[in-house]
Amino acid sequence: MFAGKSVLITGGAGFVGSHLVERLLDAGAIVTVLDNGSTGYYNFLPVHENLSLSSGDLLNTNHLHQILPGKDMVFHFAANADIRHGKDHPGLDVVQGVVATQGLLDTMRQCGVGTIAYASSSAVYGSGEQRPDLGFDERCPFPRQTSFYGTSKYACESLISSYCESYEMLGTVFRFTPMLGERYSHGHLFDWVKKLQQNQQSIEILGNGQVRKYCIYVEDAIDAIFIALEQRRSYFEVFNIGNNVAYSIDEALDWVCDVMNVHPDRQYTGNRWAGDNPDLMLYCGRIRALGWEPKTPLKESVQRTVHYLLDNPSLLSRES
Repeated sequence: MFAGKSVLITGGAGFVGSHLVERLLDAGAIVTVLDNGSTGYYNFLPVHENLSLSSGDLLNTNHLHQILPGKDMVFHFAANADIRHGKDHPGLDVVQGVVATQGLLDTMRQCGVGTIAYASSSAVYGSGEQRPDLGFDERCPFPRQTSFYGTSKYACESLISSYCESYEMLGTVFRFTPMLGERYSHGHLFDWVKKLQQNQQSIEILGNGQVRKYCIYVEDAIDAIFIALEQRRSYFEVFNIGNNVAYSIDEALDWVCDVMNVHPDRQYTGNRWAGDNPDLMLYCGRIRALGWEPKTPLKESVQRTVHYLLDNPSLLSRES
């Protein structure tokens, strides 16, 4: 499907984007990465004759006009990755999400690039009501948002849908649960490893340790992207990509401590950060109907992530 195709990946030097770059190169694509380096690392990327790097800001539409002509498709993975501190910078997700995405879509329209795949998030479901024992499916109503990040992601989905409807573009939206794996560079596992390296005797944990998290291994998520795009059925499609099993915070911390061979006392704060929606499960029947299943057990996903962080201490010197 991608052999000989020219694609642009925004945010391609980041955690998830860099894995996508490798898979596309393996599939024979000619890849251009646009990344401003704010949360990604260019050394995440391989040296490859079919890979070119374009350092720049997605908000610079003049730069987009230089790199978009001739592209067959855009994978839009660039975004503000900081959900937890959104309340401290409420305009950031609007600018780096909504404004940047509208500029990208309009430049695509002007340059004749008609296909986009977008990395959205389970955060769009906000405080909606899950189906008992199934979770959220793609058609669930979710009228009340709980984070600026989720709000921005859903607004970007809506923009993509509108451009597809108005200009006969093709759009695919992937609502991912949080991902784990190599190159993971922010989130709760990152924070725990960093804290435990600084103090092996005690660790502070948000909440009560019983909240459940649904996560997925990054390579399993990339598998889902390829399967969905290879079997496209509509001009605009939305897919939940997640796991139907979860771990509790205490359970995941046990796995982290096993890898690090530490046994800290746990101090529970009893509170969570704003916008955190506990026990958010996605119903992934649409993507499973196309033949996809996550392959990597959660414990293995966690432990691979921890091993990678320990083997790459320079990552831990960066703020999560």
